[in-house]
Amino acid sequence: MLTTISANSGRGLSHLGASRARRWLDALLLFAIPGYLFLNLFTLRGVPHLIVSDDGLFAHDALRMREGLLIYRDFFQFNAPGIDYIYVLAFYLFGVHTWVPTLVILLLGTSLSYVCLHLCRRIMSRRWADLTTVLFVVFIYGRSLDATHHWFSLMAILVAIVILIPDRSLSRIAIGGALIGIAAFFTQAAGAAAWLAFALSLFYERAPLSPQRAMLRKQASLLLSALLMWSLLSASTLMRVGWRTVWYFQVVFPRRYELRVDTNPLVTLVRVFPHRLTLSQFEPVILYVILVSMTPIAVCFLLTSRLQNKMYPGDKRMPAVLLASTGLLLMAEVVSRPTWIRLYADFLPSLILLLAALEYLLRSRPRLSRFVIATLWSAAVVSGIRKIIFNRSTHASIASLPTGQIALSPQEADEFRAIAQRTHPGDLFFQAVSVSLYLPLGLRSPVYMDYLRQSSLTRPEFLVNAIQALQANRVRYVVLRPPADITWDPAQSHVLDPFYTWIETHYTRVRCFPDGEQLWELRPRSIPLEARPTAAAPPDAPESLRQSTTPRPQLLVDKTVRAK
Repeated sequence: MLTTISANSGRGLSHLGASRARRWLDALLLFAIPGYLFLNLFTLRGVPHLIVSDDGLFAHDALRMREGLLIYRDFFQFNAPGIDYIYVLAFYLFGVHTWVPTLVILLLGTSLSYVCLHLCRRIMSRRWADLTTVLFVVFIYGRSLDATHHWFSLMAILVAIVILIPDRSLSRIAIGGALIGIAAFFTQAAGAAAWLAFALSLFYERAPLSPQRAMLRKQASLLLSALLMWSLLSASTLMRVGWRTVWYFQVVFPRRYELRVDTNPLVTLVRVFPHRLTLSQFEPVILYVILVSMTPIAVCFLLTSRLQNKMYPGDKRMPAVLLASTGLLLMAEVVSRPTWIRLYADFLPSLILLLAALEYLLRSRPRLSRFVIATLWSAAVVSGIRKIIFNRSTHASIASLPTGQIALSPQEADEFRAIAQRTHPGDLFFQAVSVSLYLPLGLRSPVYMDYLRQSSLTRPEFLVNAIQALQANRVRYVVLRPPADITWDPAQSHVLDPFYTWIETHYTRVRCFPDGEQLWELRPRSIPLEARPTAAAPPDAPESLRQSTTPRPQLLVDKTVRAK
């Protein structure tokens, strides 16, 4: 009897030790995720790296909204306004500093990783869930480090899936629908795709003998809660600029003008094949095919295994059904107009599905399963270390600028310092093909469309407005790139010709920087003072938008900037 008690005590102590070890490993993972992102985004002293990505556009939109300007009416945007309000809130809480957008990237990546970890542990074992989260942090989010609206909408969708996994009661469906409405407030197409995916998943779960009225109530709860949440969040924008303007820029304009030839690797390959085909052109095509094909592959794995296994009841199959339908429809929404950040964001449900299917297939082969886990962990650790070393080596210079310090390359530091010596916070300035200079230097743009693209997205009316705004405000400095550096589609290589011709007539090039950007200065008395222009819009835009004549208020510069 004493032997039996001793054995039971030993097993109890062993179980307690294993439980304590798991808690320590969980805590280590939860701290390692933000630590890894911090090392890629900041120096050890907390100086933010210069991150040139899409989130800079939305941070700049937020600065313009702090001036009192309205999205769609006073400055160009065809995405939903949710991400702009996130940056407005961040600047309101912390002030206008260079580290604020970088902090948003860090907090977003950490939150999204925790949601991913929680979701993965609902559908797979702890070790596979931890591995999936690490792969996401290193190879997907860590590859782009871009706090754009796609990630916010994806996080809302994943939280909705977590809410619906235990059961699909009316209250949970209503919460899931509200989260879909939040997703649509950040990315309109992602919200629509998620609603359709959830609706199809509910139809899949419908029992043969369940009342049709109950299914209709669930579908109505999902749709109405999504519409209600989106309407509440969009009410301010709808009332201030009008529903026709919102509809035009969120639905009509992107479908008509956002062709995205410049970022579609397959289109680029077709244009150059079989001539001038290089490895650098073929590598994006391979990555594109992998990202797009993983979703149907993962779904096929599940259809041939877990979904067809009669031992699994319907509530056990629903996580896979929700992820499969969401992943397929999100990927279908972007596959025809891809950008890398869209592909990365919409790939996460497919990654979770793929790892869940892989765990299911290796459940009867424990040795092979351990080998696969060890291999993937090794690849993630090695790649993560290389990423940290690369980011820290390419951001070796520290520049002290009007809104704070920033870490960047020596070439970029030379450009920022040169422009900072010629300008003052609050000055009107125009960076034609990027927005990376405005926040660090505290500068303002007088132009309706801040980021001129060599594509159909830049309408002729936007170029007219840019010229008129520079002319009326006598903007002293403009930063350009040579047209060849921003031309991806030969058919659209002359879109910006009228603007470049006007700049060459009225401005003088005073500096060329190593990254290809050029600083142009206004020639003395080359432009007569004229009336302030309106924010031009395409002829097919709503009449109220084309007749807008809203004046520009002064920039609300942070007190620390004024003190400097």
